Formats: sequence, C-alpha cells, structure tokens
Amino acid sequence: WDLMKQDAMSGQYAHFGEEEAWRIPGHPNQIPNHYVHNGYLQMAAETGLISLALFLAIIGFSFYSGFRAFRRAAADKKPIVAGMICGLVALLLQAMVDTTLNSMQSAVLVWLFLGLLIAINRGKVFDARHV
Repeated sequence: WDLMKQDAMSGQYAHFGEEEAWRIPGHPNQIPNHYVHNGYLQMAAETGLISLALFLAIIGFSFYSGFRAFRRAAADKKPIVAGMICGLVALLLQAMVDTTLNSMQSAVLVWLFLGLLIAINRGKVFDARHV
C-alpha cells in the first residue's frame, strides 16, 4: 500500500493529509459508499445474482417484445419502435461503465423503455389496426 500511495502522491493525483484516508481502490481506509463502476456488478453486489438474473430476463423479454413489435409495425411506426430499442440499448450499454441504474432519472428511463416495448408488442400503445 505504501508503494501505491507514493505513486499516487508523486503523480499528484490527490493531496493526502496525515488524517485523511487516501483514495486507492481496495484500501481498508477507503471512503465508504463508493459504487462499482458497472451497474450490473453493483446490482449483483447489492441484491444478489438471482435478482440480476431476473433483471436480465426482463431485459431479454423486453427486447424480444420490441423486435416482434418492430417486425409487425406499420412503416410509419417503425422509427418510433426502433428509437425506443436504440434508446434502451444506449442506456444499458452506459450501465456497463457507470452507475446509471442507481440514478433515479436514468433508472426511470430504463423501466419506461422496458414497459413501452412490452406494451407496444401487445398493441396497447398504437392502435391495433396499425401495429
């Protein structure tokens, strides 16, 4: 740890005082409440692998529903469905490198897209004659 602290101090990454806990990942004195920078690993750490598997199953079912809705949609509705699928993909990819799923604003968008893709497939959003 001393070598890591010296490297950090020589690189002027942070200023360390005598009483301050320095910020090197994994150190016992690390500041609490840090998140893993991967939403899926954070979910697995906080709620377990079963809940992560269920969440991924919901995501898979939503994509399945979204692609079915895209295939059946009228030509003028396809861009809307494709936009929702792409928006969901973007949010889920960002969750791989950030704590997107712990942010209320981003989490609401993820669940909104998941629900809308399922609803569109069931014909609840667009008129059933046009889907």
